[in-house]
Amino acid sequence: MKIVQLTHYYSIFRGRRFYGVRTDMSVEDLNLACAYLQLVRDQLPGFLETVDDELGEVETVPILCSLYGCEPLINRHANTTADSLIDLFDNWNDYAIKASKRSAINKLARSGAKLAILEEMILNAKSNVSDQPKPKQIEIIDQLEAIKSGNLVTIEWGLKTLDGEPYLGRIIRSAQPDPIG
Repeated sequence: MKIVQLTHYYSIFRGRRFYGVRTDMSVEDLNLACAYLQLVRDQLPGFLETVDDELGEVETVPILCSLYGCEPLINRHANTTADSLIDLFDNWNDYAIKASKRSAINKLARSGAKLAILEEMILNAKSNVSDQPKPKQIEIIDQLEAIKSGNLVTIEWGLKTLDGEPYLGRIIRSAQPDPIG
């Protein structure tokens, strides 16, 4: 089993905390899995007022653990030695946006990926809300909870994906993987 550290170019935790996983996956497959998660996140609505618009290492570690059986390695100080490093910013550029990688990425698709990412989005939204939340922040958390619960999202909600497309429909719980386009 190898230790793979996860970082993000824009991380506020750089150098202060270690976020990683212990896994028997190859580094290539772990890169593909991270790209898959980022692409699934990209299909979900953006809530820039409250929720980060990308998956950082904080969100990615627990999702990798729940969907791919990795063991989380999160330390208070960056003193853990990793066998490899995946920067999620580079992963986006080197894997996620390359059409030539889509087939390999989809082989690592998992059922429940959208739900796992929504759970992290809810945690992110709640952590970004002050002691006296603004009405819009409460609305966003309520919308995220409704989406996670499988409620139908209509045009009246006014939600858009991160690339500006309307976000409509419903998340259906299924044993089938959540594919990317």
